[in-house]
Formats: sequence, structure tokens, C-alpha cells
Amino acid sequence: MANTIDALEARYRLFSTRETPWAFFMGLGDYLDYAVSVPSLKKAIDREFAKRNAFLAEIDKLEDQTLKEMRSAKDELIKIIEKHKADVKKFDVDSSSILTSGNESIIEQLELFEAGKISVSGFHSEYLENFLFDIAANLLRLGYMEDLKPFMVSDREYGRYHGKLNGHDSSIFFGGNTRGNFIFSETWPKRSEKVAEMKAARQMEPWGAFVEVMKFWKARTLAAKNYGPTQVFVECWDDREYRFRDSEAADVLHFVNDLRTVANNHSVTENALKYSHIEDLRTNISTVHFHLVQAASTETSLPKLDVAAMSKALRNKRDQAWRGSVDGFMDEMNAFMDEYREDKQKQESLQQKEMGGKWWKTGSQPIYDNVARKIMLENKECQIPAKAFNLLVICERLFPPHRFLGEPLMEYEVISLFYKRADKDVSPRAFYDAVEDLNDRIEKDLKVVKMLKYQDYPRQVCIRKELFK
Repeated sequence: MANTIDALEARYRLFSTRETPWAFFMGLGDYLDYAVSVPSLKKAIDREFAKRNAFLAEIDKLEDQTLKEMRSAKDELIKIIEKHKADVKKFDVDSSSILTSGNESIIEQLELFEAGKISVSGFHSEYLENFLFDIAANLLRLGYMEDLKPFMVSDREYGRYHGKLNGHDSSIFFGGNTRGNFIFSETWPKRSEKVAEMKAARQMEPWGAFVEVMKFWKARTLAAKNYGPTQVFVECWDDREYRFRDSEAADVLHFVNDLRTVANNHSVTENALKYSHIEDLRTNISTVHFHLVQAASTETSLPKLDVAAMSKALRNKRDQAWRGSVDGFMDEMNAFMDEYREDKQKQESLQQKEMGGKWWKTGSQPIYDNVARKIMLENKECQIPAKAFNLLVICERLFPPHRFLGEPLMEYEVISLFYKRADKDVSPRAFYDAVEDLNDRIEKDLKVVKMLKYQDYPRQVCIRKELFK
């Protein structure tokens, strides 16, 4: 046990303070190779992955039931079409227009979709529901309300149904739909709620950190191979131990591309990477490291003994030893983070000196003009482009006079206002990326290094008011 912890700690210390991508990735890969080679540590990794897999199994079960209900509704809608001999070539398409093209009718397009000849990403039910809605809306427009009554509900019930689909964070109010209030699956909102629950758990529970670092580990094994995107996805899907699919497989592919960039040029900085963010990896690996040390600390022969026969003194001694190990690790972790923050402050101070030092007067503070879209500090200005929508959202709520200098802006205050494509959720990294983009623009135009301070838990940003004392 002690040797395992020592070896783990040695590997962790070797790479955790490294700043350059190549040095950090090399050390992280070695750390994870060791972890999966030690049975007690691999068991801990597998245990966390099992929590992720339990979510996926429940989501798949709900998705299967949703599809079963929707396909039953599809059969009924086709019966209505056949009953009234409706001309489907004259059907308008709206919700399913992204998938319908060419001379095929919406029914022919639906059959191509169901046969897998129209490629989509994400949940099959999301697209199937769009087809069903368009078909039902056209049948209602033609006057077949009586046949559609099994699928129609009141405005109130339709609003509650879509409220569950979009979650409590949605800023959209759902009432009735002018084209018809149709419900084709009672299970669909339950699947959507389970996806939202998994998304929240991924951010808050340890298994989320394990999954993120193991994406890197999987990518590391693939980066050296001459695989294209399709083969990377196949390898991710076919991995029986650490399977990644859909968006997770896409993340692995992004990691692979970044690792190849680093392999081709060891001196590249993080700015050259498209996906990998070392700060996020550093946060996640610290969580993983703590739990692996805990797993190694408790991997003893004691569970095999008759616990009832152990003396109270022996049990106390065991508990004290465990607490001592964890406390020692936490002391080391806190010391490391203090040292890391101190080094980071020194580095930022050096960067500021290289830009001419603190050029602004004591007591000056940045303000934001939301009409001109400018951050201003004394006689310098930082123009925010109109197309940088997420940056504008943050500026309008973070800078004086809209908020006190140094007062934190929480992610949840703005994330629902961020730019969102119709077919995609807001990226989990959108808030962090917007803050980093703002910092880069401010450094370039206002000559102030790291004016904005980002914090991960809870996710927030503030203006470093110590710069303007």
C-alpha cells in the first residue's frame, strides 16, 4: 500500500507543476499508465466509470421506450393518411426541414431516416419527433382533428410537457403551439430529465473528472496511430473497458489532434491547441489523484478479517492511519496549490512589467460602455465586436457601473443568455472560453495582464480589484 501511494505521489509531483503542454501531457500519460496497471487503482477507476455507465444505461432504456412510443404514433399517423388518402407530397415541412430535401415526400424521407440512410448525431428520438410533428400538423390543417385527438392536449398540458423537456434553466416559456399541441411519447421528457441529471452529475461528482482524464488517456493511445476520424470513433465505441460514444468520442478525437500537434512540435504553447485546456485537466487530475490515493490507502487485508472480532483499539488505530494519510495528502495538495498560485502571480507580474508596468493611476477602474461596446480604462479602450455575443453578455453585467468592482459574476447568471444554435446546447466551456477571450482582448488593447479572474467551483469571474487599489 505504502509503495503504491509513494509511486503515485512521485508521478503526480513530476508533472502536476509543469506548464508546457508537452511536459504536462508526457507526465500525465505516465501517471495514468501506472494507475491502470495497479489492480487497486484500476478498480477505483472502473468503479467511477460504472457510475457513468449506469447513467448511460438508464438513458438508453428511456430512449428505447421513447422510440417505441413514437413509432407506435407513427404507425397511427400513417393509418390516418391512408384513411383519407392525403397527398403527402403537398405537406409543408418545418420542424423536420433540416432532414427533408429533394423530391421525396416527408413520408419517404421518414423511411430513409428510419432505415439509417440519413445520418444524424444525437438522440434518434429528437429527429423522429420532428417528423411526427410535421405530419400531424399537416393532417390537422387538412381538417382531420377527430383522428388526431389521441395525440392532442391542452395548451396548459403542452406547456408543462415542454417545460420538463427543456428543464428549469430554460428561459423559454412554452404555451400552446399554433400548429397543434401534439404529444407522441410520455417517456420523452423523462429521458430528457435523465440527460440533464447526468450532465449536472458529470460536473459535480468525482466520476466526471475520471471520465475526462481517461478521454485523454484513450486519445494518447490513438494519437500515435495513423487513424482518421472514423477509425478513432470506432476505437472509442469498441473499447469494452472505457467506451466513449457520441460527444465523448468527439472529445477524444479533439484530444488526439491536439496531442499530434504537440508531438510534432514540443515547444508549442497551449494557445496552439484547439481543445485541450491544461487548467481543466489539472483540476480534474487533482480530483482523480485524491480518490486514487484514498483507494490505495484503504487497500489492505482488513476487509477480509472478521471486523466484529477486531478490538476497538485496533479499529481506532486503523481509522487514525487512514485519516493521517488523507490529511497528509490534503496538506501537500494545499501547499502545492499555494505554491502554484504564487508562481502564477509572479509570472503575471513579470508579464505586466514587460508591457510597461502598471501604467494606470491608483484608484482608476475599468468601466464598460454598452452602447459603444467598449471597455475603457483611462485613455485606453478595448472594442468588443458585435458578433462576439457571449463577451457582450458578460461585459454588460460584470464591469462598472453595472456591478461593483471585484463583485463576482456567476455562470448561471449569464449562461442562459449566451448564443445558442438551434440544433446544439451551449457548450459546457462557453463561459470559460468567453472569459479567456476577454482577458486576451484586454491584455492586447488595455495592456493589463489577467484583469479577469476565473474560478471553477463555483464557476464565476470577477475583476481583480487588487490591480486598481
